[in-house]
Amino acid sequence: MPSKCEFLDNRDIAIFGISPKRRTFASSVNDLLIKAGYKTFPVHPSGTAGYFKSPDRLPAEAQAAYIATQPGNTRSIVNALVEGPIKSIWFQNGSFDREVLSQCDRAGIRTFTGCLMMHLPNAGFIHRWHRAIHEFFSSR
Repeated sequence: MPSKCEFLDNRDIAIFGISPKRRTFASSVNDLLIKAGYKTFPVHPSGTAGYFKSPDRLPAEAQAAYIATQPGNTRSIVNALVEGPIKSIWFQNGSFDREVLSQCDRAGIRTFTGCLMMHLPNAGFIHRWHRAIHEFFSSR
């Protein structure tokens, strides 16, 4: 039975760490979210077609964010998000540090960390297996 992931209660999610020029982990997460019926808002500084140029250009309906960037880039993203409508942020492994999590806590933004893919209902076998192992060991 799939675990309940409260972050996924948000249906409109901004995606950071996605690139119009190459495949990234964030691209895969974005694709799976869309296939599962979520509305995504990919953000990339290029602002090319289909991408929002910066966090301050996101529509108000974006209530959550998925971040898969280097911690230095994550800090500037979070700085821009604390004043906006984002209420939940999922940080992919390696994209955050304690300072970023503390900043979100002070701003009242709920944080989630780890691999989001293992919680997506339409993720591949390896991610579902990862979730099962995680649930088995974290429930003890």
